[in-house]
Amino acid sequence: MYTFNYGPGTGDANICRIDSNGNVVAGQAGCYNLPSNCSDSIAAGQSADSSASYKFKGSGIYITGVLNSLSPVYTVDLDGTSKDVDGVVDSLPFTCAPLFSATNLDPNVEHTIRLSIKGPSPNRNMTVDPDGKFLTFAMANFMYAVLYFPVTKELMMW
Repeated sequence: MYTFNYGPGTGDANICRIDSNGNVVAGQAGCYNLPSNCSDSIAAGQSADSSASYKFKGSGIYITGVLNSLSPVYTVDLDGTSKDVDGVVDSLPFTCAPLFSATNLDPNVEHTIRLSIKGPSPNRNMTVDPDGKFLTFAMANFMYAVLYFPVTKELMMW
């Protein structure tokens, strides 16, 4: 079984429960109000060193972020190769959106991926955060690997 490892200031976060009328149920301080089709759980942090890592075997990996117009630039490290990804989307409420993907990975090798905050995005909502102080790390908790199943003649003839 594969598990997430969280860095300092990062951990599981509560998603707001919504009643049958579409209103946030009271008494859920600090919960994240996400679209209903987003995820059953998320990881979040609010410090500059927030991060999450995951080890997996598979041919691909996809990260869905919980993003908004204040999201930071993330650094994604996959097997020692880093890439910066801007998390800003044109939405002040949180939305779930693709943040990173990699395919054509060796399915027989254990891969390590780490997502961390690099810093404020130059594309952030400058009206709300002109100084770049909002560094909310929020990741939908469904990184997953696409498993590779080789096709053989026996399977093709079946």
